Amino acid sequence: MNALKKILSWITRPIYGGIGTILMFHRVVPASLGKRRPENTALEITPEALEQVIRFFIERKYEFASLNRVHEILATGEHRRRFAAFTFDDGYADVLVYGYPVFKKYNVPFAVNLISGFPDRQVVLWWYLLEEILLTRPEIHFELEGVPYHFDLTSPQGADQAAQQVRRLVKFATPQELERRLQAIFSPHYDDLYQKTTELALSWEQVRRIVSDPLVTISAHTAHHYALSKLDETTAREEIMGGKARIEEELQREVRHFAYPYGSPNEAGRREFALAEKCGFQTAATTRFANVFRAHRKHLHALPRLEISRLGGLSGLELAVNGFSTLRRNRMRRVISE
Repeated sequence: MNALKKILSWITRPIYGGIGTILMFHRVVPASLGKRRPENTALEITPEALEQVIRFFIERKYEFASLNRVHEILATGEHRRRFAAFTFDDGYADVLVYGYPVFKKYNVPFAVNLISGFPDRQVVLWWYLLEEILLTRPEIHFELEGVPYHFDLTSPQGADQAAQQVRRLVKFATPQELERRLQAIFSPHYDDLYQKTTELALSWEQVRRIVSDPLVTISAHTAHHYALSKLDETTAREEIMGGKARIEEELQREVRHFAYPYGSPNEAGRREFALAEKCGFQTAATTRFANVFRAHRKHLHALPRLEISRLGGLSGLELAVNGFSTLRRNRMRRVISE
């Protein structure tokens, strides 16, 4: 870490460090020896790196908080130390296999923001299907709405162009468009589009196993992981409530917390915040890059998170939790409420 930045971060800490930090992860996987796509490796952390993150907060005497505890701190204003809350989006099986033992070792709580369509095998893990195609095929071609697409994957530039174009076509497709686009792009390569979902996602049996430990909270993350801002209000509400209801049905326990799919300002805004509140959640987490402040008690459905994999290691984490990098990105604002 640049020495000057470190010094400046201790100056920003009292103002921009907040009262705590909610951390966002996706997967916990051993270090890969094979070739990978950066879009997917950005979602991953190794068990060793996860342990380093936990020890980072232990050394700084943070309180490790469940989401229930985060809500309590914000609602009551009562806390003695800064807190760190760990959250994992989507619901990958490796969080149970490789992540859970690390949290158990240190007795640290964490939350899994579960897409109910993962264990129901209703969500196509297209970003891993795409990775496999980009790394193993010489080309990819398909047609959508009469427009042909063809990419030469033998060069890095061609693979990057294909990755960008396919992600653009699929990520923000409407529910009506999504199935048609997935079939056009991936069916020529896969007989079963849910292959990666079966391989990588938690099953309901695994969800029940992990949630039997009081350290673990299961939160909602919609039914199908659509970008909510692209849906009409009725459909968006059905997506939110459908995921919540399905988890509650399987686990026979109340789901109190929520995380927005694609929780940037373009995908989750005031309408979505209001919907999450109306759906009865105590808190809802975005992907806004900031720490948590006392003022968030008035914005419980717009809580920010720091995505560890994009911070560049522990030095980047220290700059972020001290508010140095967050104040620059947020133009000196502490609470991003829209």
